[in-house]
Amino acid sequence: MLFTEKDSLVFGGNFLHSFAIEKQLQVAHIEELTRVPTKFRLPFFTELLWYVLDRYSHCVLGKTHLDLPDEEKKRIKLEKGENIDPNQEIFRIGDGGVNVVVTPVHLTPTELQGIKFIVYYLHTLPPNKKHVPIMLPDPISVIKNIRELVIEHRDDNPEKAITGKYILRWTEDEEQTPTKKQKRNSLNREDSGSGAKAVKKSGNEPKTPKKAATNSNNANN
Repeated sequence: MLFTEKDSLVFGGNFLHSFAIEKQLQVAHIEELTRVPTKFRLPFFTELLWYVLDRYSHCVLGKTHLDLPDEEKKRIKLEKGENIDPNQEIFRIGDGGVNVVVTPVHLTPTELQGIKFIVYYLHTLPPNKKHVPIMLPDPISVIKNIRELVIEHRDDNPEKAITGKYILRWTEDEEQTPTKKQKRNSLNREDSGSGAKAVKKSGNEPKTPKKAATNSNNANN
């Protein structure tokens, strides 16, 4: 139950975002100190932190260390063929990880500070609680990439960082900018329109629609 002094619209639930990383880590630290039961915490919180670091490295620097376990690779090849790249099939990262950033990006001070806090938080955890995901077999290289990212973006312009567009993305569809989507929809509309014009010019308009329209008018009368 939640009590508020005034009528309020309250959003509840567990979710993470890039603009409150420090607070999220503080909450996790408090939960650890007060021994909050696991069932009341965000599931796989520490594992998610590793994936966040690798995702920033991939989307900003074009470097990723995601790698499927060998057993999983064998299973995917058995299902889809020996010639496929399992990592490409699952992660859509390309050969060796491609740089998905077309133009240079600026990170907000909140993001940059949050990334530093993640590294510090993971560093302070005991080895049995670092929970490095199995799909990140080289966590040291992930940390090195993040160090490179922080150095490259420490002088970013906060105003240029506010673009209304997200930096972290996962699927190929998300990598398309709204402009590209609009162009694609525009082309589809043009193609359908040109098809209609071609029918009119040829003079071979189907008679069935005309009869249907006549019947419809009669029905309205």
